[in-house]
Amino acid sequence: MNNKFITFFLIFFVLLISLQGCNHAQTGENSQEWPEEKTFSIQIEGMEEEIEARLFIDEEIGKKTYYPSPMEPVTKPGEVWFYYSWNGEINENAYVRFSQVDPEKTKDLGEKVFDPEWIFPEEGWQLREESSVSDEWQDRIYLYSNENLGRAAKVELGRDSEGKSFFFVTQYQYEYGDGIYPRARLIKENFFCLEKNEYLLKMNSENSD
Repeated sequence: MNNKFITFFLIFFVLLISLQGCNHAQTGENSQEWPEEKTFSIQIEGMEEEIEARLFIDEEIGKKTYYPSPMEPVTKPGEVWFYYSWNGEINENAYVRFSQVDPEKTKDLGEKVFDPEWIFPEEGWQLREESSVSDEWQDRIYLYSNENLGRAAKVELGRDSEGKSFFFVTQYQYEYGDGIYPRARLIKENFFCLEKNEYLLKMNSENSD
């Protein structure tokens, strides 16, 4: 084995190692093991509270996140609903919903959300106002209420890094208002795209719902 071959082999070996290092760096968060359970600190009425959260992964929609107790995920085509759940019984009146939007339907997305029938299955929902955005990922925010049902909802429209549209709906009974927003934010800020290996949302660290 001559010196030129040895030199070539060493250079190739070092290059191979460096490439593996680059690939590992590119996988980033997705290469790290996310524990099945994790403790988070959230702010409720100005008070810091520790809360246990569980890992959610869905290969079909290509997302993972953490969801806090007491909530349970229910997946549907192109979306996931995190319902409040007490003693194993789901409360369908309080949830955080993530929905991907068919690219063919994104053109008039903002106008569609003005029609509550496009978002909510129940009658009686009224658009209260269009709120100002507070996080970089948000395109528009709409606030709804349903006095007959004693519920309110926040609908947030956004786009990912490739310009694909999605929306979050945070719906709750009036008495849940103080507790559901920090839980919803925990879910949203941990939303991670498996295929693109990046977090879905760019959140303002100084903002809180």
